[in-house]
Amino acid sequence: MLAYREPIHLLLGALIVALAWSAPLQAADLDRGAEVFASNCATCHGAGGQGFKGYPNLVDDDWLWGGDFEAIEY
Repeated sequence: MLAYREPIHLLLGALIVALAWSAPLQAADLDRGAEVFASNCATCHGAGGQGFKGYPNLVDDDWLWGGDFEAIEY
């Protein structure tokens, strides 16, 4: 596990968790989220979020820093 995370990773992680508990997303929001993930996350975590060696799987139920917003806040 890597000890340091870029601020963008922390911000995006917090945003993903916050959006998960928000009102249903509109189609445009989902499209924009896919663009942001493709530009900032997919290189390391894979296009489907499955992860690679050294980069965690984002689509399973195994949370590295807890499964609630408070656990991943910066």
